[in-house]
Amino acid sequence: MNARLKKIADLIDDEAFSLDIGCDHAKLDIYLVQEKGHKKVASSDNKEGPLEKAKENIKKANCEDAIELLLGDGLDVYHRGIDTVVISGMGGYQMLKILKQGKKHLPSIKTLLLSPNNFIPKVRMEVSKLGYKIVEEELVQEKNMVYTILKFERGKKKLSSKDAFFGPILRKKRDALFLAQLEREQKAKELLLNLMPKKLSKRRHTLKKELKWIQEEK
Repeated sequence: MNARLKKIADLIDDEAFSLDIGCDHAKLDIYLVQEKGHKKVASSDNKEGPLEKAKENIKKANCEDAIELLLGDGLDVYHRGIDTVVISGMGGYQMLKILKQGKKHLPSIKTLLLSPNNFIPKVRMEVSKLGYKIVEEELVQEKNMVYTILKFERGKKKLSSKDAFFGPILRKKRDALFLAQLEREQKAKELLLNLMPKKLSKRRHTLKKELKWIQEEK
């Protein structure tokens, strides 16, 4: 199992009943049962192909009694007892769409573990508006990619624009990956600003503001 999924697993509470949306081959769920001792896990996908592969892997791992397979879209598969939802490896807007479409189930879901591939500041801000607060954040590197993992729990805590941009907990930790990420972000935004037509004044203004934030944060 890759470092990203392992870190997600480590952030899931020991007594949680988790739903892994878009479970792919169910590697995370098998790990939760075999290595972390979870008694019950739900694995879902909206395509039969990945779910069949997950079923094969679960059978090989002898985890059939502990892992429940569900076919359906997003939180449509939610049922009573599930208190934790995991969504990883998809775009930030797709994650928000899943959560907003399944909004009626959110009061029953205590914890969200999210690892979006993009639009991370947007995810932080919008999920906070859904009645959750960030309780942990981690950066994980795999080859040349750095992934962000967000752990939310039910509750309210005001999130500033800067905290949404950088991550409130990552800002406090200021580890080597975070600082390296700032350097990469600065270079990418400087290049984009140089290439962007001046007529896109609103976008250029946003980029300049973000560059200023990065320089201040360093």
